[in-house]
Parts: sequence; structure tokens; C-alpha cells
Amino acid sequence: MAQSDFPELRSLFDKNREVVKMLKGEKQLSEKQIAFTAVYSKLGKKIAESKDKTSLTAFTTVICGRFQVCQPDSITITWHNADTSEKLFEHTFSVGRLQREEELVQPRMIQAAPVTFQGLGEADVNNLVEKRLTEMRRTEDYERMRDENQKMQSQIAELEARNADLRHDIAAKETTESYMRILGMALPGLSKFFGGASILSMLAGTEEKAEQVQPAIGAAATEMPVKVEPKDEREQMVLMLRDYMLEELSQQEVATIYLMFVEIQKDKTVIQKLLNQLTQQS
Repeated sequence: MAQSDFPELRSLFDKNREVVKMLKGEKQLSEKQIAFTAVYSKLGKKIAESKDKTSLTAFTTVICGRFQVCQPDSITITWHNADTSEKLFEHTFSVGRLQREEELVQPRMIQAAPVTFQGLGEADVNNLVEKRLTEMRRTEDYERMRDENQKMQSQIAELEARNADLRHDIAAKETTESYMRILGMALPGLSKFFGGASILSMLAGTEEKAEQVQPAIGAAATEMPVKVEPKDEREQMVLMLRDYMLEELSQQEVATIYLMFVEIQKDKTVIQKLLNQLTQQS
């Protein structure tokens, strides 16, 4: 059987060639890897169908033979992957005696249906390339930003550690200065044990210059100690405590009392506890 003997099936054969060409290009298949099945219908009802997938080499023979026997008015062709049985494409064709007679009487004005698959044009290729480049640039930007974030996190951790060290140093310095102010109020003459330097300057490592500490030559005999008059009872008690410590206590005993002042600074309730303990023992 020749295709020319069935002009009503011309569009079907043309479409088959287009679909096979499309599948070869798109799916990278050979003609031997493509099979087909057909369903024959008349007045909307199925009257016959191919049970098994048939090779394309028998396409013309099978379709023409079934058409000649069944006289359907529509044929649905399904193309499959012969190796995997995957459904690749499907199309329904309207055929019949009326269509055949019209094609024989009237000149064929309509060309075959255009190929649905034209391949990738230049614009499509350019779009794909641009999309791929955009994805690569996005990946590179992400990697760069991630590295910068890790560096910034490391710098932040280092700065926070340095800030904690500075806060610790400042707190220690403030605590020491607070102790020294208390000690200076209670024992203003304690600096004599350290060669005339103030306690704060001694702890800070900035001892006063000798010319500021030592009196001028010939002035020692004329200088008289300045007597401080207490303004109130509180100052009078502090001065009495100072005089007692300077005149009656040794350096070790003064240092011991200093340590007591340090503990009192931490918790002032210790004053009353010490007093209660001393009065109970007496």
C-alpha cells in the first residue's frame, strides 16, 4: 500500500514525519527507538486500537490497512519510546470519505501543519546562556558575602573580647581607687610609710617627683606641721583614729587594719558584726 492511495490520510503521514523529526532532535532518539499505537474512532466511539507498540517501519502499512477495513472518521496516534515505553507525543486526526472527496474535488489550499518543534533559535540560546551566567554570578556573590560575613563575625568576637578585658580593667581600677579613697579618708598619714608618695600614685606607678616630695634646702627647719581643725564630730573621730594608728600601731598592724577596711568596703554590715563580736568577748 502506498500513501498516495489514501489522500485523506495525507495530513496524518505529514504530521508523523514532523513528530519523528522533532523527537529525534529533542529526545535524541533514533527512528528504531520510536514506536506508535493507534486508536480508531467513528462517531465518537472507539472501534479499534493497536494493542502492542508497533515500529515506525510499519507505520504506513498498519494505518492504511486499518483505515481501509474500519473506515474511521478520526485516528489518534500516540508515539512512545520503544525502550522505556515512555509516552512521547499524541495527536488526533480527523479523516473520512467526505474529507477525501473534498480533497479530490477542491484544490488543496492549506499547507501541511507547521512543525511544532523548530529547535532552539539564536534568541533562545542567548536567553539560556544569560540565565546560566546570572545563576553563576548569583552563586559567586553568595560565596563572597558568606566569606565577608565570617570575617566580620571573627572581628566582632575579637572586639567583644577586647571590650570585656577593658571593662574588667576599668572595674578593677575603680574598685582600687574606691578602696584608696576610703583609706585616705581614714588614714591620711599612711603615705609616710611609702616615702611621702600618695597611695593612688604608688599603685598607679606614677610616683611624684622628688622635688615635689622633698622640701627645699633649708626649709625643713622652718616648716611647721599644719594642724587640721575638725569641722564636726565625725572628722574629729577620723583624726583621732589617724593619730592613734600613726603613734600606737606598727606598720604590720596598720596593714592589717587596711585589709579590714577593704572587707568593710565590700560589705558594710561587717562593721556591726565586728563590734558585736568584740563587745561579746570583752
